[in-house]
Amino acid sequence: MNRINGAIATFLLLTACSQTSFAETSLTWSQWRGPARDSQLPGAVWPQKLGGHLQLIWEKSHSPSYSGPVVSRDLVFTTETINKQTERVTAYRLDSGEVAWTVEWPGAMAVPF
Repeated sequence: MNRINGAIATFLLLTACSQTSFAETSLTWSQWRGPARDSQLPGAVWPQKLGGHLQLIWEKSHSPSYSGPVVSRDLVFTTETINKQTERVTAYRLDSGEVAWTVEWPGAMAVPF
């Protein structure tokens, strides 16, 4: 297979996988502003009233962050900038708030405005 055909085959495979992945995770808030970046959650059924339906299960304090949380399946991913010196990404278990994993590196993200 030559280089161009290999690139085309790879593109088609990735496109097919991404379509399958999107269909399977359409109820996942996996990126900024949701699955289609429009702040909508397709297929979600919302109650007419919120009284008695919402209950805080867990919460975590974080240092400032450039991004918001991302939910994928059973994990919530957060970012934070600690003391303007360290970046941290943490994955929490959605049902309990237990830390699944965390990673840090030197650096500091800042919103330029």
